[in-house]
Amino acid sequence: MQISESEQTSKQIPVISVLISAYNAERFIRQSVQSILDQTYRSFELLITDDGSSDNTLAILEEFRDERIRLFRQSNKGLTQSLNQMLESARGEYIARQDADDYSAPNRFNKEVEFLDANPAIALVGTWAMQVDDDNREIYRFSAETNPLTLSQLLVEENPFVHGSWLTRKSVLKELKGYREEFQCSQDYDLLLRMKENYKVSNIPVVLYYKRHTEGMISVQNVSRQRWFATLAQRCWRERADFGIDHIQQGKFELPEFDFQNETFLGTLAYRKHLVSVFSRQGDAKQTRKEIRRLLRLRWFDPFAWFQYLLSLAGGKVLKFVSHLWDSLRRE
Repeated sequence: MQISESEQTSKQIPVISVLISAYNAERFIRQSVQSILDQTYRSFELLITDDGSSDNTLAILEEFRDERIRLFRQSNKGLTQSLNQMLESARGEYIARQDADDYSAPNRFNKEVEFLDANPAIALVGTWAMQVDDDNREIYRFSAETNPLTLSQLLVEENPFVHGSWLTRKSVLKELKGYREEFQCSQDYDLLLRMKENYKVSNIPVVLYYKRHTEGMISVQNVSRQRWFATLAQRCWRERADFGIDHIQQGKFELPEFDFQNETFLGTLAYRKHLVSVFSRQGDAKQTRKEIRRLLRLRWFDPFAWFQYLLSLAGGKVLKFVSHLWDSLRRE
């Protein structure tokens, strides 16, 4: 279903190029793609790469009949290479991202294009996001900072953006030469840290993106790698700030070996702890205990789990109060 080059050049150039890389995403890819096709803002092309899927992802994608879709097929190369290859083919003034498990609100592109058009000094905008489970049930709202100056300061410590919610200027991505392919994970964080050196970024304080968070997700299973590459991105930023160049730019990058079996266990453990924290903040004592029981099946003696369990027995109000108090203390 990939459009030929002659067909591409004969069509009106779209304002937005949307990039989706899909790997074994058969469960949610249909909803993800449809949420883009249903956007109220119509001037876009949708570039999708099937990154060597072994399930029915490609067959599902081929069912779509929409001239705005450009479908690419390749052996498995990973998210970073897939995004860079699509970026080379993108024709839009703006580049939008979406992950294959996630979906967008129908007015997302309208809001984002309106924002960037009205703020020419902003290179990239994201949005607030709602975390959802397998059945699209809302779990947690990701409410990020919006002020560009504050975001620039926050970025050196953490990533306050949801990658899939981005809309950014293609000219800036080209100037930065896209994503650095040394980064198997946290490629978005590294790009943001490089971008912030010369450009402003912001978030729209409205939930326009729905981010899937399930136990089997790649980002959950790769938690150790995610953390390692995020730390690497921060290290590279400090090197550029101090010396004007980082060790990757000097060709000194070395990739460590990862314990994949242990990484899967740690990812699942982190996912369960995250859900316990979410329901604790909401004051939902019953759901908190349910998630604690699942966590204890993984690791019976877990101090965090038992502490949260005792709090839940005191009731939802106490659970919520202590959870928010603890969050406040951690931020100070």
